[in-house]
Amino acid sequence: MIRNKTIYTSFIGILTLVLVVSSSFTQGHTRCVEYELDLPDIRITRNTVKPKSQRDAIVILSGMGDNRKRRKIQKKFFCESYDQDVFIPAYTDRSSYENTVANFHEFMEKEEIDSFRSVHFFCYILGSWILNEYLTEHEVPNMASVVYDRSPIQERAPDVVMQEIPFIAQLAKGRILKDMVGMRYRPIALDHCSVGIIAENKATKLMRHFKEETLAMGELEWEHPETGQDHDDLMYVFLNHDEMYERFDVFGDPLLYFFQHGAFPEDVKRNPFDRDPFSRK
Repeated sequence: MIRNKTIYTSFIGILTLVLVVSSSFTQGHTRCVEYELDLPDIRITRNTVKPKSQRDAIVILSGMGDNRKRRKIQKKFFCESYDQDVFIPAYTDRSSYENTVANFHEFMEKEEIDSFRSVHFFCYILGSWILNEYLTEHEVPNMASVVYDRSPIQERAPDVVMQEIPFIAQLAKGRILKDMVGMRYRPIALDHCSVGIIAENKATKLMRHFKEETLAMGELEWEHPETGQDHDDLMYVFLNHDEMYERFDVFGDPLLYFFQHGAFPEDVKRNPFDRDPFSRK
């Protein structure tokens, strides 16, 4: 059975690499003034006349699911829906978690993020860990809000794939996965800003394939996916981790609403879905 899993996932890993290498980085929406730092970093600036102290910004910290195609989708949504500055740094270093943390430190200093009037963070799983690492050492006084993407299933992915298919996993995503084995989310107190959580309720194709191994790690905590993180509001979406990079039609507007109001809209789902998270539907 393991042999079949290895063959299946080997194909997925190789296909992923091919897609990442072959995909092209297209230009942003024509209504945006876009600057690319060191590819594929993205910076969208709305008004260069006003100083940063009179502008707001969003920083999107992607994770292991980041790729050029998904950045294109992220750019399109924020260009059409948000009238302030947007940053999507390419801070992840495939070689190590430590280098990834250092890259984010460099980004914050280079872009002078603390000089904006206010800044909002949207963090995927890896981005959540990296931001919290940064905040344990640095203050971001203009940090108005942060929304964490959390997933009881996907946060087990590094442990599962490094146990079952370590060679293929590192081929596809790098040695950083080895560093992440055994890591758990470390909550942080954020009294000076609004904190929101978007909880994924659905498994990716890969995690569906490793359902048995995922469940063997213990019960999935759906009632408290925040794992100790203090927060002001929480919403559930029946999306998997891959879809969180693409389905802004599902959670994009509530995300922006949170940045404006410090809470999600009243009509979002605040209880776990009563559906099988490993279902194909």
